[in-house]
Amino acid sequence: MIVMKFGGTSVGSGERMLQVARIVLAEYLSALANEQPQSIVDLAPTADHPLATIPQYSPADGILVVTSALAGVTDMLLALAEATLRGEMEETDIRLAAIVRRHQEAARQIFPSEAALFTLDVEPMLSAGTAKSTDHDQATGIGPSELGWCHDPGNEAPATDGVELATILMAGYCILQRQVLDARGDVAQAARHRDALAAWGERLAVVLLAAAVRRAEGPLPLGSTAAIPPSAIAMTRWPLIVTDDHFGEATPAWDMTQSVARARWHGGILVAPGFLGHTTPGYSVAPYANLAADEQRMGNPANEMHGFTANSRPSTLHPPTSRDHQLTQEMTTLGRGGSDYSATILAGALRATACWIYTDVDGIFTADPRVVPTAEVLPVVTAPVAGRLALCGAKVLHPRSVAPAARHGVELRVRNTFQPTHPGTLIVAMDPVTEGLPLAVAGRKKLVVLTLAGDGISEIPNCFGRMCAAIAAEEPALAGWSGANGGIDIILASHPVPGQTPEVVVDAALAAAASARLEREFADERTRGQIAAITRRDHQALCALVGENLGAATLLQAQRALADEHIRPLSQSANSDALIFIIAETALDRAVRAIHAAVIVPARLHNARGPARPYPDGQWAAGGRPQQRRRMSSPQH
Repeated sequence: MIVMKFGGTSVGSGERMLQVARIVLAEYLSALANEQPQSIVDLAPTADHPLATIPQYSPADGILVVTSALAGVTDMLLALAEATLRGEMEETDIRLAAIVRRHQEAARQIFPSEAALFTLDVEPMLSAGTAKSTDHDQATGIGPSELGWCHDPGNEAPATDGVELATILMAGYCILQRQVLDARGDVAQAARHRDALAAWGERLAVVLLAAAVRRAEGPLPLGSTAAIPPSAIAMTRWPLIVTDDHFGEATPAWDMTQSVARARWHGGILVAPGFLGHTTPGYSVAPYANLAADEQRMGNPANEMHGFTANSRPSTLHPPTSRDHQLTQEMTTLGRGGSDYSATILAGALRATACWIYTDVDGIFTADPRVVPTAEVLPVVTAPVAGRLALCGAKVLHPRSVAPAARHGVELRVRNTFQPTHPGTLIVAMDPVTEGLPLAVAGRKKLVVLTLAGDGISEIPNCFGRMCAAIAAEEPALAGWSGANGGIDIILASHPVPGQTPEVVVDAALAAAASARLEREFADERTRGQIAAITRRDHQALCALVGENLGAATLLQAQRALADEHIRPLSQSANSDALIFIIAETALDRAVRAIHAAVIVPARLHNARGPARPYPDGQWAAGGRPQQRRRMSSPQH
């Protein structure tokens, strides 16, 4: 099987969803026909990149489609959540109406002949939906059309016409409005409410995209006229990933996720939400560690779990009833951009052959093409390189998305939704061709450098370790932090001079919380005067040159490129896989362009020429240009 993940720009409108639907159907039909998809153009195998072709896959298992929210909708939902938590109901109504209109517009594009069903007059519609009181479930007050949004209904058939789609969407809008009312002013549960509201972007996108797949007409990329039976296409509005209750950036529970995903997967085409997980309050990842053994003792093997009862379990060996599960499930999110991560998690859980990440660019570039117009697509990169680039600012992939695919041997490829014939970038375990080469330069803005300064720092035992531990430790409810007990990620830490000026680099959004933690940790040392100040440098950026087994010459080239641009790094870190410079944010684009021109371009040209090789006539070829070899021999006597 193949996992195909589509980002927000790929599903940004109903028209784009129909385009995505045609790509999915083309791949599925080609698999059924056991033929190589015409929607994919192979790179010719070469000595440089023998792995750059797209292989043919077995036809049996089908496609799991993982979708993001429509472009910009997650930001709209988070803004809605903030207005709701502040109790600003007039602004809340405006934002809610805008979200509804956005999805109504997409629905009209999917079913243009029934556009009148998707009205823009949303305020009366929502009021009527909220006031509806017939056919409600006695325990929950929820009508039959709304049950699928409140409880896990399992795999469902997508809407086949505008009436059915309008009914499903209307129920969703009403439940969303009720959740907004429940969250009003509830700051104590802010993180939980943010995740519950943010989840609606992906959940609504699933319904729309599944309808688009069912609805897609016209010539497919394959030129195929084969029909797909309706039963082959399904959707799930509930996430397949089980997590802990760290709202805002939850950690997946692998064993339970594997059980849930496998119980749900029946082949064909299944559309599922990315970015989301679900949990029961108070759960952590630890209880899932020995899932298989626990389930055997309970007489319920994990591979026999079905439906909603497989979605989570408490830390005891006596799980609550299915109904209790339904009433206590809560949505979690995997962090911004987490749809990539969820796709690779599910690919590993389902033992997929491949996971294709579809976005709006052709693959992983040697630099951001918006900054360096001459940047090129890398046909093949290794998993460590792709992960480092993501962490250092390349936004093509989520930083955590590479690891699950690499760990479970899933082929990972980045592709362009709007250029489906482009092969993209293949991410592999190892590539001897790129060994020793600088491959790409990436940048990350909005960073802050925090430094301990004072004459008595050398007197403080383990000062640097305490500094890092204080920032990274988990603690309850930080101001400005969406997680329930979030540790702050340290992007870079250094101790430039032993015993003096230890510093850490953190994201600007979390800098205030990190600084407050340092003030608490070193309050006594501040009182004694050992630490004079905790300084903060704002508007910093990270510039990283990434490769594998980079040599000292590459470092010198990068340093010289920055010097030629009169860019003085605040600090730098060098190892064999990445050279990192902390510089002023305003200088980042110049630094990226300079390093790309001085380091990346010459390395690619040299690699393209290949090593010198002899010809039979005594000439040598270097870069394809024949040159006379100077023969060295001893004098003849």
